[in-house]
Amino acid sequence: MLGGTLTEYLSWRWCLYINLVFAGLALAGGAVLLKHHPRRPGARLDWGGVVTVSGGVFCLVYGFSGAAMNSWSTASTWGLLAAGVVLLVIFAVWQGRAADPLLPRRLLTTQVEPPRHR
Repeated sequence: MLGGTLTEYLSWRWCLYINLVFAGLALAGGAVLLKHHPRRPGARLDWGGVVTVSGGVFCLVYGFSGAAMNSWSTASTWGLLAAGVVLLVIFAVWQGRAADPLLPRRLLTTQVEPPRHR
C-alpha cells in the first residue's frame, strides 16, 4: 500500500528511495542494540559463509526473475537456479564446519513441538 501511495502522489522512484529510510532505522537500531551485546574474543567474520549464502540467494533471485522475463525453458534460468541451490548446500555444509558460523547451529537443531489441542 505504501508503494502505491508513493507512486500515486510522488513518483515510482520514491519506492526505491523509501528503502534508505528503513536502512537508516535498521542501522540506528543496530547501533543501539548491539552496543550492549558482549563480544567474543577472537571471533571472526565467516567470509566463506558470506560469499556462499550471498551468491546462492543472488542466483536464486536472478534465476526466478529471469524465468519471469524470458522463459522457464532457457538454459540461463536453470543454470542460475541450479547454481543457487548448489551454493546454498555448500553454505549449509560450510556452516557445520566453521569455527564462527554466520548461522548458529542451535537454530538448525532446535526441535519445535506442535501445539497440543485440548
